[in-house]
This record gives sequence, C-alpha cells and structure tokens, in this order.
Amino acid sequence: MDVQRLVLLTLAGSLSAGSLTSCTSVWNCNPGSETFKLDEDVTAATIDEIIEGWSYEDAESIDCSTVCSVKYREAKGWETGNVKACDFELDETVDLDAAEDDDVVGHVTCKGDGYEYMCEGRRPLGHVEDEGPRDSRAAYLSRCAHLEAASVQAFLQLAGQLQRWGAPSALVERCRAAGRDEARHTAAVLSLVPGVSAPVLSQEAIEDDLLQSALHNATEGCVHETWAAMGAVMKAKGAHDPAVRAVYRDIAVDEIRHAQLAWDLHDWFGAMLSDEDRATVQAAQAAALARLPQLAGRQAAMVPAELGLPEPRVACAMAERFAQGLAA
Repeated sequence: MDVQRLVLLTLAGSLSAGSLTSCTSVWNCNPGSETFKLDEDVTAATIDEIIEGWSYEDAESIDCSTVCSVKYREAKGWETGNVKACDFELDETVDLDAAEDDDVVGHVTCKGDGYEYMCEGRRPLGHVEDEGPRDSRAAYLSRCAHLEAASVQAFLQLAGQLQRWGAPSALVERCRAAGRDEARHTAAVLSLVPGVSAPVLSQEAIEDDLLQSALHNATEGCVHETWAAMGAVMKAKGAHDPAVRAVYRDIAVDEIRHAQLAWDLHDWFGAMLSDEDRATVQAAQAAALARLPQLAGRQAAMVPAELGLPEPRVACAMAERFAQGLAA
C-alpha cells in the first residue's frame, strides 16, 4: 500500500467513483444511536454561535440542519446523523441586532438519527472518548488536540506491545517516532486556540492480545488514521486561516507517514496470525472501509467551513474512492 500515492490520486479524482451508493446510506461506526425528534426555541446566543462557528454570512442564510445539529447537541450531547425532516423559522418581529443572548428569536422542529460520538483518527486501546462540544472553530480544534494527544498514547502503547512480541526493532522505533510526532501535533493545534489547556485523557486498563491489536490497527490505523491523513491534507490546502494551513501542512506530512506505518504493521500482524484470525481481521477492515464514506460525510458536516473540508456529499464521494483504493 502506497498511502501518499493514494492521497494524490484521490485529490486528483482519478480513481473510479463507482455508483457512490454508500453516500446515501445511514452512517454508523458502532456508537450508541437513537432516532430523535426536536421541537425547540432558538435563542439569539445560538444564532450568534452558528454564524461565528460555521461561517454563515447572517441569520437568514443559516441552514436548518445546522440549527438542528446544534440544538440536538445542546439537548443530548450527541451528534446528528441523517436529518430526515427539518423546519427552521426566524421570528420576523424580533430585531436580531438588539436581541439579548437569552431572547427567543426562532424555532426549529426536526427529526433524524443521533449518534453518541464521531469516529476518527487513531485512539489507543482502552481510550475513553471525550464528548465535549465541537461546533465552532475553537471547539473543533480543541477536539483535534485531544485526538492528537490520544494518538501519542496509542503509538507508545503499540511500541511497547510490539517490543514484547518480538517485532522488528524498526517497527518499534517508527511507533515511538510517531508518538513524538503526535506530541508536536498536539502543541501545534493548541497554538491555534489560545487559552485552551492541554487535553486530559482517560484510558482503561488493557491486556496484551495480538488479535485485538491487529484488529485495532486494521481499523483505527489502516482506515480511520489513513483517512485522517487525507483530512489533514485537505485542511492544509483549503483552510481559510494561513496559520491553520501552516500547522496542517506539517501534520499532513507526518500523518501520511503514520498511515503508511499502519499498513506496514498490518502486513506484520498478518504474518503472525493464524488463518482464522487473519480472516477475522480482514473482515473487520472491510466493514470499516464500507462505513468510511458515510463517516467522512458526517465528519465534514461537523467541521466549520473555514477549516477547508469539502461539503459532506463531496467528502463522502472522495472517501468512497479512497476506500476503493485501500481495498484494492
């Protein structure tokens, strides 16, 4: 697997897009889920938050699904998947410029699928998910810093396991070097959100298990982390803020290397496993690849536009091409 070449091919759109049927399916990456209905007043503070965090020009241009997502997160702390029906109306009798934060300025009714968390990047085994808000630039970048810090733990955990299992020293050292890279990434992303403190991580105890680590690498590393490298490239190219582009240019180079490491580890794990366990790992990876397009679309929907990811439908189509390349 040549990850860098696949990234370039996907950006160029030169892989076959196929039918892109997965872009209309319901996204799932094994979080808790529910069907939700909302019937909520919308305050001036929420409108201001959406305009600032999602780069809308004014209140009249705000999309109903964005209001639904923000209000659902306020009410439940979860993320919206498909918003199946939505109606948002501003109160024309209210002067938005003069409204106080708590003043009701509109109303939204909507229904759809809700999910407990978003899946992205490489987490360590035993990682306890952070469910903080991520609907503005600062909140989203704080979330990214949390995941970068989690990746430090993931690579150090993996290096220790590989050493105990007698893996080649070059693979062990590449994991340790990746951990050092992720520590730099954490600091770099935090520099974009002044005043935000370093992430506090929680992790449950785990036991060394070759099959579980192989499964984790095949999905978290070969699929989610490899797609995260693609996302870093898109932010480096498309973010509105030059400081964000500069940070993600450096991150993108490292993340492509980390993704390549995941695929090299995949080969090593495969050589160590029984035929039955190897088939289990391949099936798990195939399932993760099948879910990737919808995951990418949902992630794109949650990222403020100023950070440079494509709109969800395009992200979904790109991820389908990307998944086809990984599967090939």
